[in-house]
Amino acid sequence: MARFGRHLLTFTIVGIACYTGLVFAGQSGDFWGALHSFPGSYVPLLLGLALLNYLLRYARWHMYLRALGVRIGHWRNCQVFMAGLAMSVTPGKAGEALKAHLLRRDINNPWPVGLPAVFAERLTDLMGVVILVVIGLSCLPVGRGVALLGVVTCLVLFLIFSRPAFLKPLIRLLGKMPRMSGPSQSLAEMQINVQRLLSFRLLLAALSISVVAWFSECLVLYFALVVSGGKASLMEATFIYALSTLAGAFSLLPGGLVVTEGSMAGLLRLFGVELSRGAMVTLIVRLCTLWFAVLMGMIFLFLSERKIGFRKGRISTERSVQVKFEGEIH
Repeated sequence: MARFGRHLLTFTIVGIACYTGLVFAGQSGDFWGALHSFPGSYVPLLLGLALLNYLLRYARWHMYLRALGVRIGHWRNCQVFMAGLAMSVTPGKAGEALKAHLLRRDINNPWPVGLPAVFAERLTDLMGVVILVVIGLSCLPVGRGVALLGVVTCLVLFLIFSRPAFLKPLIRLLGKMPRMSGPSQSLAEMQINVQRLLSFRLLLAALSISVVAWFSECLVLYFALVVSGGKASLMEATFIYALSTLAGAFSLLPGGLVVTEGSMAGLLRLFGVELSRGAMVTLIVRLCTLWFAVLMGMIFLFLSERKIGFRKGRISTERSVQVKFEGEIH
């Protein structure tokens, strides 16, 4: 866990540098005036919409684990899922594989079960954001290249992992290599589980959840614009948020930092929002979405580690007492 902490600290420093640059970019207008005039009473609404995103994605995560035969209580599973949000500032959110680690440690859940659930999450998240971008393309003239890249990426990943014929040659090749029979068997199990999660019924349910979940974060941008006096329709706000999120994902930078913020501020400027107001809104939206997720994740990860530490300490105490008791008997 110490390694996760070091990575998180590094990404946080990068984030601070990014937002410092965003503030300086907004200084061409009245950034601080725009920030001061933002009604703080609306912040709970913005955080609530972001929280709705996490809760919907948790429902999908729980659905995936049940489909793979993992039986875990809602509260413990919610702790695992929320702890994974601490890794939202990793490239492509790949650090959310932490959830598979927690499942393996806490309930002895094997990697070939936990990792497919994480992968299916990431893929359906990408699909949900791409769908929102494509919907926006019907009335807005920019972002076609990024949207096309998103569609192609989703199709390629779906075909590779939903069709055994694509990965079987690689699995057989790995199995023939020295000391690779175990990893090749695990990879084969993961491919089977991913294929199960990408079945039509589960995919349709997961995509529906993804679209609604990410639309709730698009609403964070919309309401932040409305209450700050910016002019943008719901369709425009949805498109701007989804496209900037997609651009950040393809950048493979931690949490899409710099690229997402730059894209969002630039698109807001393109749609008539002045630079200082756009920079201010971008800052607020990212604090209420990305960094709120990281904060929630850190809290749940701390609680999870504290619980495990308490459990280990109790087991150690019980063993020492048992050894002492047995020694007294003999």
